[in-house]
Amino acid sequence: PSHPLSPPCAAQAQILLAIGIIEHQSEWKIKPHYMAAGGKPGDLKGLKSFWDPIGLTSKMDAKKLERQRLSEIKNGRLAMIGIVSVLIANNMPGAIPLPIAFPAGPSLVLPF
Repeated sequence: PSHPLSPPCAAQAQILLAIGIIEHQSEWKIKPHYMAAGGKPGDLKGLKSFWDPIGLTSKMDAKKLERQRLSEIKNGRLAMIGIVSVLIANNMPGAIPLPIAFPAGPSLVLPF
């Protein structure tokens, strides 16, 4: 790892392997695909316990569960936009009005 905050190579490989397994399960094994007719974003039948590992939604009715999933997808998208915005704004002096102390060294978005 060239960046001082990068995880070791073995940890990076483990993260990529976990993402690969999740992608394999959700993209190739679950039918219908969530983007095909009859599929729903956030409805991972093969990974049911992944989305709700402790069973908080087991007693919800279908309408409330659908709203919760949609809210989770929207929150995730907003979180991704927020993180990317802060990382990019780190390279623009004065772009963030709050005093955020970024670690010294190369930019975190430099590889991208």
